[in-house]
Amino acid sequence: MGTHTAKGGHAWEATVFAGLSVDGFIARTDHDIEWLENLPAAEHAPAQPHPEIPDIEALLAVSDHMVMGRATFEKVLSIGFWPYDPVQVIVLSSTLTGPQPHGVLVASTFDEAVAMLDRHRARQVYVDGGRTVQSFMAAGLVQHIVLNYVPVMIGTGIRLFGALPRDLHLVHRGTAVSDAGMVSSRYEVLER
Repeated sequence: MGTHTAKGGHAWEATVFAGLSVDGFIARTDHDIEWLENLPAAEHAPAQPHPEIPDIEALLAVSDHMVMGRATFEKVLSIGFWPYDPVQVIVLSSTLTGPQPHGVLVASTFDEAVAMLDRHRARQVYVDGGRTVQSFMAAGLVQHIVLNYVPVMIGTGIRLFGALPRDLHLVHRGTAVSDAGMVSSRYEVLER
């Protein structure tokens, strides 16, 4: 994941990294992700690692900024520890006011978040949360996508992806399978 001048002249690259149910949801409609955290023990096929697939620790090690929505931010705060130091987190929210814990910055609009990334000279940006991911994808500002399919179907919930102004063509860079049966695939977005 090298850095180049991305679409719109931004000097940063954005990566979407998400855990999904096999049926394509990132959370239940009430934002619950218990299904992601508490998988039953099962004997899956043997793991198949792939050097092109980062885990969350590897992604955070190369990311200097992260952008997430308010619901994702509130969910992370509820788990009791902050996993993102020293990454500078920007939360998209029109309702949060005042100083936020962990030095989190608040952008009231998508355009303000993008301007903050430019102003702070971001290099590698981790984008998280359904609507936030959808905004970055629709604006053509995502270069890398890592999808981690957890072996569960939840039937309904919040989707990671939404409407796009045009087709986005992807290049598959690899797929890995974990001991827990999670299938992770990495894609690069083709510039068109």
